[in-house]
Amino acid sequence: MFIMTFIVYRAFGPRNETLLPSDQEKLTWTELVSGSLGTILAKTSIFATLTSLATVYVFFIGNTRVFGFWILFAIVTLLVGAYVTVALSRRIVSARPMAQTRPSRALIADLVAGDDADSVRTRALVNGLMVVYLLVILLLEFSVFSHITADLVGGTTGEWLGPAIFFFVLYLVSLFTLKYGMRGFVYADLFQSPFLVLGSIIVLGGAFALLYSNLSNAGPLQGFQLVGNELATPRVPIYTGLVFAASALVLNSFLVCATPAHWARMWIFGSKTVLNAQVPATWITALVWLFLVIVGATLSASFSIQEGAESFIAGERAVAWFLSELADVNAILLFFFWLAAVAALFSTADTQLFCLVLSLKYSPSRRELKSVQNVKLPALWSILIAVTFTGLFTVLQDSNLLLDKIVFVTLPACLVIVPTLVGVAFGFKRLFLATLISTIGYLAIGAVALTSKEQDYAWTVVPPLFPLLVAATLFAQRRFGLTSDVVEESSK
Repeated sequence: MFIMTFIVYRAFGPRNETLLPSDQEKLTWTELVSGSLGTILAKTSIFATLTSLATVYVFFIGNTRVFGFWILFAIVTLLVGAYVTVALSRRIVSARPMAQTRPSRALIADLVAGDDADSVRTRALVNGLMVVYLLVILLLEFSVFSHITADLVGGTTGEWLGPAIFFFVLYLVSLFTLKYGMRGFVYADLFQSPFLVLGSIIVLGGAFALLYSNLSNAGPLQGFQLVGNELATPRVPIYTGLVFAASALVLNSFLVCATPAHWARMWIFGSKTVLNAQVPATWITALVWLFLVIVGATLSASFSIQEGAESFIAGERAVAWFLSELADVNAILLFFFWLAAVAALFSTADTQLFCLVLSLKYSPSRRELKSVQNVKLPALWSILIAVTFTGLFTVLQDSNLLLDKIVFVTLPACLVIVPTLVGVAFGFKRLFLATLISTIGYLAIGAVALTSKEQDYAWTVVPPLFPLLVAATLFAQRRFGLTSDVVEESSK
């Protein structure tokens, strides 16, 4: 799939090999994507970015057994979040219009206007937070892929196989992104999205085939009943489920607005095109997520039959078990799983790498990007990126931290900038302190979550609630006259 993406792009994609287009090329591109083509590309980009490997594919398949019906709140709140995203984004854009030929407007940090010291500090903090967030998410995405692949192929990730897979895959994705830039990841999302949907549907069929292979002389209804029972019986306490539901509402309401990919899309396709595509693309995403929940419930039913209803398994270990069992049903099913998994990894990682490069080149004081139209020696830079991340992956393997809990805590970490987004949307200044408090509080709660026991998910789902509390406090103080610092932001 990685090689096919290169081949297809070289055959059918633009011939340009630049990270960003020139001003004239951007104007031509804007005209090109102003119609139906732009809507299609925006929808596939939204769908592909929302359906990542570690934070969606592995989460739903591996944790439906743990959360039961509570996990459906993630899907319901995703749909709610689409409307919140559109409303909040429109308010922000009305205050800070997207300058189509100014690449810095593709970054969240550049939403903060003003040249005063607090605005510069806020931009620097937000940009730094996004760099760290993207680095950690990329590490986790490729770590999960390498762990599961090595478990399935070699039986262990503690030797050379896991790091080798990690290095090779990251090198290819980095090379593609640095070589073909903005146009590359847009067309890659278009290419990968159908494979992601197709693979998910076939894996769902394989999950039911596995379930019925574990049932002797069972009618069709018995299998569906077992799947329903798995969803109806969460293996977490009620208070954990309630906190998860509240956390999912906060996360999915603000996640898209707080991620770098959203604002990159807004600059690439235009805010009107992206916001018109947001809700339809989210409904498609929700349907695929539902497929994955049903896969997870079906996996759980099969596991209960073989190991007992009280046996615990979650996250990537559950996915690895599922794949090993799926191979006994029909090896071709593994091909379709990896077809979807690679599509999920590639279509998420290329966008994140693109945003990471832009963030590293951003100057908060000058509010501009430093020489990013071309990346010289992309193959060499890709090797350096792959070597660095592979070293971090090896360290992560040797740590005692649970990868599943790291994913739980890390995915929503971008929400620490929610106070900043609220401030920009409503014309508040002096946002540095609120953003800093949001970050420190999130990290403190996240540290508690990471050190909790494997089967204790109570603290794991709490961190996303803290940034919302800070944002709500900021809004109450500024909007209702508790402070006088309400201003009209410059639209420069």
